[in-house]
Amino acid sequence: METITRGDPEKAQGMFSVALHVSEPGSGRYEKIQDIDIDVKEQLMIHTYQSLLDFITDSQKTRSGKPTKAMLTEIRDWDPTLDLQRASKKQRIKWRRAYTINWLYDLVNVFSSIVVQRITMKGEHHVLERVNWAVNGPWN
Repeated sequence: METITRGDPEKAQGMFSVALHVSEPGSGRYEKIQDIDIDVKEQLMIHTYQSLLDFITDSQKTRSGKPTKAMLTEIRDWDPTLDLQRASKKQRIKWRRAYTINWLYDLVNVFSSIVVQRITMKGEHHVLERVNWAVNGPWN
């Protein structure tokens, strides 16, 4: 990502484009009919990457499986019925960010629920940072 955007996705915007050409059969000639700039942040999934980093940072603050108040304020208004075709680009990015972070919290909570259940219901002592979460670990 850093290499392709030369360290700055904002500066890279406008440097990449896609052109649509039509050819006249048998003539070997091509005519450009459309030229569109590529949204670098969308193509390189920079928004998604930033959402993942923000989730990790936020979840490490509480270590409770719940978002911080600041993050909750940002993601609580996620609307699963939003018409993405009618939404603006900014609305779609905000919607996808809230969806991604909510989904990641759900994923972590479902995956860790067996250990949390053992801690809360059976009184076992497990340090979550030291649990072997591997697919072939003891909790799968």
